[in-house]
Amino acid sequence: MDHAYILQNKDREAVAIAIEEDEAMKWCRENEGTYRMVPLHLSARIEIKIMAPTMPKELLKGW
Repeated sequence: MDHAYILQNKDREAVAIAIEEDEAMKWCRENEGTYRMVPLHLSARIEIKIMAPTMPKELLKGW
């Protein structure tokens, strides 16, 4: 099992994914975002879609 990094904008909306942590950190510095590591099984036929709805900021307090 490998992992990937979900990139979030300053409103904590998931907007992209990175495979390398260096890429995630660079994107976050440039865009005032954050990232979260998630498990990911890499294969030749992987397709990634961000399908989660945006959560209201009130629900994210303390995360």
